[in-house]
Amino acid sequence: MERVLRWTKNITDWHEQAFFSNVLPMKMDYHNNAVGRTIFRENLVWSKTEFVNFLLQLTQNAIKIDESIDLDPLKKQLIYISDDS
Repeated sequence: MERVLRWTKNITDWHEQAFFSNVLPMKMDYHNNAVGRTIFRENLVWSKTEFVNFLLQLTQNAIKIDESIDLDPLKKQLIYISDDS
């Protein structure tokens, strides 16, 4: 399982580096990708439906951030940077 999680981290990190826009969106993407991997690692027995439902719940409770926010306490919390749809 750790091999798969390393691979997904490598792919998503590569994507952020290849398509760099600016620091805050990149910081958000790295953070949210790590949250997804953590939730997956801690809930290996969940079905796909259970996992998706939990991610939808996390999405509904996501926290808006700006440059001043410390992300360390938010390790299991999704974040966003804009209210735009």
